[in-house]
Amino acid sequence: MKYKHLFFVWLLAEIFLGIGALFILLIQQNKTSDIGMLLLVFGYCILVSSPSLIAMFIFHYFYTKENLAINNYFSTYAILIIAINVVYAICSTFIFTMGREFNIYYIFTTSAGLLALWVVHQKIKRQQKNDLITN
Repeated sequence: MKYKHLFFVWLLAEIFLGIGALFILLIQQNKTSDIGMLLLVFGYCILVSSPSLIAMFIFHYFYTKENLAINNYFSTYAILIIAINVVYAICSTFIFTMGREFNIYYIFTTSAGLLALWVVHQKIKRQQKNDLITN
């Protein structure tokens, strides 16, 4: 796994969350659901999740420092995604005193992150398979 793959995991998770927000806005069908609200959701997600991208990059630096060819990375990064979202949920609950119902947002972000990790993992596996065939 490379830095570009980590960025792609983060970006895909943001896209999945944006698609989910779009569906929620379409289901509500009220006067306040508009493109501006969707852009606000995207902007908020990117702003709030930027520290998680930085944390993933820092973890990746130390994780791959000794060995660049680590093959069993999926479970490690899945645990990292879950841990980052647990920290976000704890901070929003206790520090910012948001209600527990707000934690459903972190369930969706965790799901989106794990789905994005799985998609990137499949892409890496296909890429490695193609490299073996061509060599």
